[in-house]
Amino acid sequence: MIFHVHFISQENARKWRKDLADTINATNEQLGIAVHWEHRSFKEQGIDREPTIHIGAVANALERKGRLDLPIVSGKHLRRISDRTALQSADNAEKFITTRKIDSFESLAKYTADKEQRYQQLETVHLSKGQKLSRLKELSKMYALYAPIQAEYKESQSLKGFAKMRYDKEHKDSLSKYPELKERMQSLLQNGEKITPKQWKAEIQSLQVDCNSIGKEQTKTATELAYAEVISYNKKNLERELQNESRQHNRQQSRTKRREEEI
Repeated sequence: MIFHVHFISQENARKWRKDLADTINATNEQLGIAVHWEHRSFKEQGIDREPTIHIGAVANALERKGRLDLPIVSGKHLRRISDRTALQSADNAEKFITTRKIDSFESLAKYTADKEQRYQQLETVHLSKGQKLSRLKELSKMYALYAPIQAEYKESQSLKGFAKMRYDKEHKDSLSKYPELKERMQSLLQNGEKITPKQWKAEIQSLQVDCNSIGKEQTKTATELAYAEVISYNKKNLERELQNESRQHNRQQSRTKRREEEI
């Protein structure tokens, strides 16, 4: 996602907020909605008070509906969240933008772009470590089958004469599996890799810790992206609703005017 410098500059951002506020305030006035948007900061208004984060369309949507709508069909990040109830909470939406110092939809878009990039990085690392972890687990599982048969084979090779004949007879079934298991074990080894079960075990434990940690960060990042997605979706939804209500209001005014003229 690319942001042009001239669009996100402080001066242009101020103009954008004023234009948006003027448009919505005019529409609200036409529709009789007692909600006023103020694009200026407390400092610009001469108000000596600690500012709060202004979520604009989100707050307005909550006033009208009491909750946030969810983009079930088009939700790119929402589909990763199983329990979506919290995403509709006004308090949670307020906390989300406040703790992250998101004060405009421009900063929300920038936040989303950064988080999407981070999620992709996590996904790439998680996939790489996950593949290595799966391979080491497969090696360890194969070695658990191969090791006891290999031990019996080595014991057989160390014996001679009647002792070997007796041992081989007693372990006939196991020894018959040795060539196949050896071939399967060697097929899993790469580029002269040696059989090192202790090292594999240590690497598996380390990779498991890494994957768990990355997985937790992925879950957290996915939730943050879902919040941003829901907030942006509700902004667009509200704009569409206001446009529809404005058109309906204008049509109603036109019908009323025609009736008056007919009378």
